[in-house]
Amino acid sequence: MAGKFCDMPPSSASAVRPSRTARSPDLPERRDLPWWGWLGAAVVLYGLSLAGFSLSAIGEVVAPWWPAAGASLLLALLTPPRRLPLALTIVLAVTLAANLTVGRALWLSAGLAFANAIEIAVVALILGIQRRRFALASVRHAGRLILASAAGASLLGAIAGMMSWLTTSHTFLEAGATAAASHMAAMLLIAPFGALPPRTPDSTGAAIGAFEAIAQSVTLAAAVVFAFRPAASLPVSFIVFTFIAWGALRQPIIVAYLQALIVAVVAFSFERAVLRSFAGYEMTPELAALATVVFMCTIAIFTLLLVTARYEAVTAMTARLDLAQAQVAAERERSAALSERLELERQREDFVATTSHELRTPVTSIAGYAELLADADLPPRERAWVEVIERNTLRLTKLVEDLLILGRTGAHADASGARVSAPAEATAPAPAGTATGALVADVLATLHPAARARDIDVQADIAELTLRVDRIAARRVMLSLVGNAVKFTPPGGVVDIRVERDGDDAVVNVTDTGTGMSDETRAHAFERFYRGEDAERLNTPGIGVGLSIVRELVEGAGGRVWLENTPTGGLRAGCTLPLE
Repeated sequence: MAGKFCDMPPSSASAVRPSRTARSPDLPERRDLPWWGWLGAAVVLYGLSLAGFSLSAIGEVVAPWWPAAGASLLLALLTPPRRLPLALTIVLAVTLAANLTVGRALWLSAGLAFANAIEIAVVALILGIQRRRFALASVRHAGRLILASAAGASLLGAIAGMMSWLTTSHTFLEAGATAAASHMAAMLLIAPFGALPPRTPDSTGAAIGAFEAIAQSVTLAAAVVFAFRPAASLPVSFIVFTFIAWGALRQPIIVAYLQALIVAVVAFSFERAVLRSFAGYEMTPELAALATVVFMCTIAIFTLLLVTARYEAVTAMTARLDLAQAQVAAERERSAALSERLELERQREDFVATTSHELRTPVTSIAGYAELLADADLPPRERAWVEVIERNTLRLTKLVEDLLILGRTGAHADASGARVSAPAEATAPAPAGTATGALVADVLATLHPAARARDIDVQADIAELTLRVDRIAARRVMLSLVGNAVKFTPPGGVVDIRVERDGDDAVVNVTDTGTGMSDETRAHAFERFYRGEDAERLNTPGIGVGLSIVRELVEGAGGRVWLENTPTGGLRAGCTLPLE
């Protein structure tokens, strides 16, 4: 029956990861026992109770060892929380029946039965099994079981000691100590079979070979026979702890607990068979029995602490290994994604460079013939057509120039959008003096038709400075910043351009009265081919490369660029450029 009760489903290592509290790991609830299971448990408890009485001298109230206490706690541990009252009722009824069977008085039988039921209830309350399943998954859980067993056994010892004092010649302390030790030894040796933790590869015996398992079992048996033979010396008995420790650290958990139980029972049997088996120590039979059950408690506690410490270490190591493997897998996926992104970026740059070069020749040809047509004497309707051709040719020429700049720069973005590389010689032509006043005047002249068409007031406050930046690059930067401000400012709005000195740099700020940018749009605004929600919503022409070119040119010249929303709701685009 115990083998069936202890058959626990495997669980993951994360379910038993050690914590700062003594709470048991999350485990599936116990399945309810069928009616014949409850009947079988009652029969086993009754038989163990009678076996305990057989160890007592005639007329004694306290048995030197009470295995029924361990079986009672085992039943409580294997019972679903909602069935715990039924288990306690069975303990009460069976203990009462066993006491009456051996001819004890009703009041004495009832008192001892009540004490046994209260003992199990106290242990269950401390372990918390009335709320959830308990498992020996860490040293803290083992300590909790030891503490709970000591508390329950002490309470029973007090009641049994009082009844023994009232009915026999034994003192309260002698009888109470024997009862408490015998019950505690039984609970700590038998109850662990009902609190086995979720299985791990180590706990199922995968860590030990057959030869080592047999060798450990044989040497342990030999040590027990040698240590507890008649006339053996008491210190020799402690040799068995060496081989118990070997099993606790290497054998499957259930085997380690079983070996501890067998060693304890054999030690008790030798003591009962030959009386005072420890030569050289003058002990009464009662004192010898007390010393033996204390020795049994020591074996149980020693095994519990070693087994749970080993299990806790294994589960912690397994959890760390799982975490490391998950991190490695995540890093591998991240690396693969980054490699794929970089490859796509390279392919896109190759496409942009190739396409822009292929487009440049036909666009130049179209522009040339459009100029010839504009110089010809054409009727008004045809001249309007030519103006449309020139206007769209100019737009296409600007787009091709932007693509060419992107193709010449070796910069690209990583997965987070950060700039990976941008050789200065690729992004900034050879420095040459550029006057800020003439630069801004040129840009305003270019953008004047677009601003006038939308009734946008463009204001400028320009300090006369000389930039250490190529004029073409500086014009491209200024044209993009001011052009964006004009495009995204509602009709009737204002665009303010300011250029001022700050040490060795010129600070350029272009502020509009538009709707600004969302945080997400500003975070990606300098990425290539990115178009924000406003651009999509307003159907603003462009392919999303203007600000990325600005960043390449400004950073290539040794400056920096930024975007920020203004308190009034517009957007301020700025950059710094070095001065001569």
